[in-house]
Amino acid sequence: GRMMYMTCMGCHGMKAEGSRNFKAPRLAGQTPWYLKRQLVKFRDGVRGAHPQDLEGAQMAAMARMLRGTATDDVVAFLATLDPGRPPDAGGGNAANGAELFAICATCHGPSAEGLEAQKGPRLSHQHSWYLERQLSNFQEGRRGSHASDMEGQQMAAIADLVAYIQSLDQ
Repeated sequence: GRMMYMTCMGCHGMKAEGSRNFKAPRLAGQTPWYLKRQLVKFRDGVRGAHPQDLEGAQMAAMARMLRGTATDDVVAFLATLDPGRPPDAGGGNAANGAELFAICATCHGPSAEGLEAQKGPRLSHQHSWYLERQLSNFQEGRRGSHASDMEGQQMAAIADLVAYIQSLDQ
């Protein structure tokens, strides 16, 4: 897995810490079941197919290079990495975000730890800029499968929601 991950380091970083410049999320600390699921979605064209999702298209091409047990090997390697703590806390109001997050906790867990049964990924330990971008991607239809799920919350509330998620690690 470590050798296969070397290809990923250019965007996700040596310690899978993520990169704002490459719009690449932190992978260290993410749940293995979710990482595998997303790699398969990228590989199979379920993610990264929207014409305005350049980063997703690049990731889909990378995921298609993982053959045989390579996906499991990379995921196993990522599980060994210390997630540390993202340096950015976002600019929203965590108290306001707590109210908004109550709905999200159904799938992501009360501490944003992720819930496999609901297929909700871990959100804690992720960069605020990445969380904000993905929420926007869902709202704008670049990500997600149901048009009715795209409306979401107003952009002003997203910063509060992200601030609350970040406060869960403190």
